[in-house]
Amino acid sequence: MRLHTDLITELDIHAATGGLPNVYADVFSHGSRSRERAFEVRLTGNGYRVNSGNRGAGFENGATWDEWGVFLARLFEVDPHAFWGSATRPVYPSRQVFHQITGNRFREGELPADTHRRHTWEVHIPRLRECIRCSAVDDFNYRP
Repeated sequence: MRLHTDLITELDIHAATGGLPNVYADVFSHGSRSRERAFEVRLTGNGYRVNSGNRGAGFENGATWDEWGVFLARLFEVDPHAFWGSATRPVYPSRQVFHQITGNRFREGELPADTHRRHTWEVHIPRLRECIRCSAVDDFNYRP
């Protein structure tokens, strides 16, 4: 996923995986027209095999949704105005919107007690889904 930022460095990205068992970041620097710099970030972790899109699943496990959430929350603490995705269609345009979309699940910057490997989502209204096994929420109605 692409991160655009004025403040976050590559060291901050690696530090954001601290305390998350078996979670590692691959970071590639890029230019950004809207911020000082951009990074392409790929997380490996405790999820399922990563599909590269070429010939099926790779050899590494991707990070879980919760691992990504903690990672993003920690980086938003460094730069609340950073955004993830593209400038025209950001997935998470700011720290405030990220926490609204995720129902404040990651505000503490730690894995929630009810973390599990794969969420089973139930859609309630368009663009709002909740996990039927835990307190996870994914509410894209907050996107500007």
